[in-house]
Amino acid sequence: MVLAVILIAVIATIGLLLYYTAHEAGRTQPTSSIDAIIKSLIGDIPKGIEVTSSAFTYGATVPKVYTCDGEDISPPLRWSKVEGARYYAVIMIDPDAPKGIFIHWIIYNIPSNVTSLKANIPKKETVQGIGLQSLNDFGRIGYGGPCPPHGSKHRYIFTVVALRDRVNVDPGSSPINTLNSIKELAISYGFTYAYYGR
Repeated sequence: MVLAVILIAVIATIGLLLYYTAHEAGRTQPTSSIDAIIKSLIGDIPKGIEVTSSAFTYGATVPKVYTCDGEDISPPLRWSKVEGARYYAVIMIDPDAPKGIFIHWIIYNIPSNVTSLKANIPKKETVQGIGLQSLNDFGRIGYGGPCPPHGSKHRYIFTVVALRDRVNVDPGSSPINTLNSIKELAISYGFTYAYYGR
């Protein structure tokens, strides 16, 4: 009887250890992979910006209103200030797209005194008092919300990049050209992300 109780306790302990190991791996793995994805786009710069959204929590679900199935408006974002930054850029990507990283949004040359964006940034090249916007990979100006293929669930990463100077790229330029120019001026980054499936 005592032996049976000990065996049950050992099995339960092993089960708990396996659960918490898997849970921690599942919690930390996406973060490390996201950091690698971001650095592949903007270079190996330090991570030093806290990014949040009042619309969703880190690793949760993007509300439908901010997707192509809803109103397709940009969500609110907030970030911590970076010493030495003259401008910021916000980049939204889908790293799980069928053909590779898909750029949903780039808004750049955001003045250093601006550390938040309200929801529903206008989809035009120049947003007065906020910044400039490039094309996205949909071929449109400004924000393009999550719109994964039916039957799939993708990550959507909102990265804020601190810039040491103004990005010298015309608004409405291609996302790749804009991203390359951001990379040359990037000094720090941070991100939040959420999922959306259809």
